Amino acid sequence: MKKLLCFLTVIMCSCTVRKPHENTSVAENYAKESRLYSIYPQLSPPYPQDTLNMYVIAHNGTKAYTKDLKERGRCFPFMQELRVITVSDSLVSVINNTDNNSYVKRKTLGYELNIVLTKTELNKPYSHIDNTTDSLLTTSDCGKTGGIDEPFNPDDYPDMEVDTITKLEFLKLEKSAVSDFKINNAVKKVNGTITIAGVEFKDNKGEGDLPNTYDYLGEYKAMQAYVILLTCEACEQYYYMVISKKTGQELYTSVDFPYFSKDGKTVISVGQLFSDQPTIVNYSRWSDNSWQLYADKEFSTWSPVGNGFWGKDNYFYTAAIPSATREHYNNSSELRNRNGFNFRYLKIKIKGKTRKFRDE
Repeated sequence: MKKLLCFLTVIMCSCTVRKPHENTSVAENYAKESRLYSIYPQLSPPYPQDTLNMYVIAHNGTKAYTKDLKERGRCFPFMQELRVITVSDSLVSVINNTDNNSYVKRKTLGYELNIVLTKTELNKPYSHIDNTTDSLLTTSDCGKTGGIDEPFNPDDYPDMEVDTITKLEFLKLEKSAVSDFKINNAVKKVNGTITIAGVEFKDNKGEGDLPNTYDYLGEYKAMQAYVILLTCEACEQYYYMVISKKTGQELYTSVDFPYFSKDGKTVISVGQLFSDQPTIVNYSRWSDNSWQLYADKEFSTWSPVGNGFWGKDNYFYTAAIPSATREHYNNSSELRNRNGFNFRYLKIKIKGKTRKFRDE
């Protein structure tokens, strides 16, 4: 299973495998879009390279019309990204991967900043049509606007529940975060090799002569364990290996960074595959001398960007963005900071055991 996520700093900021500064900042692009929107109210092909891209912000999607306002029997789903060609007072001409002759009502589109993730949206299970950028819907209730939020029933989500908090709340909770993980220089790589208790973790070549690289990240002191990141470039995969200081043996391995509770008896990871794939929350407990998967769930509308931590209230907290904007976020190394994007702040409550685990 391919992965494009890694955690490289104290706050475990997510990124994809790409060259630094490969693309311009999304924040800069939004600034360009704002100027473009005011300077070119009537764009028509051939249009500038940085033609305005916007998102469907109506929770039930937006109907597609012809220029004379006849319905086309199609619907663009919530959060789908559309490229704007022309703009009028009430209609916007748009194109996407499957449709190049549609108009939508202007009020149904907005920027990343305008995407509202309600509690219902946050807890929405992953489904392919919600995340496929070239999808079209034909639902009868398409086009309803105004940030409609379906009634939230906690009983529909017996294993996990996700909700938002404010940035101020998040930063305050972060200061008192419960964590035993420390970044330090306790282990050093010598000639491409990390050695722990006599066990060597040596950089090597994988498929296609692409490198497999080991990096030391830090340690969980109470667990007497080090955390090593194995990067497999051929498989575009990352493995976080928790290694015993005493024996050099693997205690736990995860494809996303493992956030252990302070007593080391529970662990959670929150990650995503490619930008159009689900966000996966995996929670395990130590029981009968082994790690037992307790809760495991896929979410569709939000993507984690790191900054995760356990709170004293046993909630797990993380920063996130709408899933539709993940690719833009990944494409800008300059954007991956708290001042460059409109982060949402989430708390995840583990309520009970998942009844049926997903297939790997």
